[in-house]
Amino acid sequence: MAIYLGWPFCSWLMWKLGFFIELNRLGMQAMALFSLLFFVLLACLCILLFLNDLQEWLAENLRYRLLLLLATVALHTILYYLETIIGPCHVLLLSLLTANLIFFACLLASWMTMPVQRAAELIPLCAVMVCSDLFSVLAGPTKGFAEKIDVYYSCGMQGPAPLIDFFLVKVAVPGLATLMPVFGVSDVIIVAFLSATVTKLNFNDNLFPNHTGQLYRKKRLALYLPVGALGLIVSVLLARLAHISLPALPLVVGFFLLYMFVKKPESRQLQKKEWQLLAGFSVFMLGLLLYLNYFTLA
Repeated sequence: MAIYLGWPFCSWLMWKLGFFIELNRLGMQAMALFSLLFFVLLACLCILLFLNDLQEWLAENLRYRLLLLLATVALHTILYYLETIIGPCHVLLLSLLTANLIFFACLLASWMTMPVQRAAELIPLCAVMVCSDLFSVLAGPTKGFAEKIDVYYSCGMQGPAPLIDFFLVKVAVPGLATLMPVFGVSDVIIVAFLSATVTKLNFNDNLFPNHTGQLYRKKRLALYLPVGALGLIVSVLLARLAHISLPALPLVVGFFLLYMFVKKPESRQLQKKEWQLLAGFSVFMLGLLLYLNYFTLA
């Protein structure tokens, strides 16, 4: 409930701030950066709150997890139809959509961590996620989705919004009439998955002084910026600077793995089955890309 109340309230306050200040072009860019950092931190706090309050309970109650997943899907469908009726600029409605996406991401990501028992198991899992994301961007549905979103926002949000727009996390920027899309729900799922795994394996990925594992064990909230979220911020900034759509997941995973390799040496100790999974999936994805890029074009 705190996610559904806190996120829309903070979004409304940030949006309302734009009515009291006048910003030039440079000021708008600074505010956009501030909003990005603020809402990424807020999303990370939501993830930590979820892990502290619900992760253990849901691990023992699969039925309730499934019911909550169905409830988030139903709520998102209702909000989607409301948005099509009211219009694309209703701040509270859009922020509630984002809050629902964050809660859904936490539900799914914490479920994904249950089979993970060793830090080294994350290596092939992360490789699979990155390869799948790159494949989707280069030759899969993400490429088409990105083009539709670029056209929709570059044309002043004319006409009905593409369906994929309702799966983007949006933040309020003072001075903008509506919320600004920054990344997709899949990126939040991966950040939440990595955070949930860190708490399960009891090591630290927090760039602030508070230890992630201790925050989880003591059920305490504090400033929390996991290293994967830093990769998310960097990817958004690079995309804004280059004025192109960039996949965030490779940087999210890359930052996390690099940090884990340094801070948790046992993560580099892959077993035979993990090497086999890593090699097999890499060969499969490479072959699929070659097939799509050469044989289908011939």
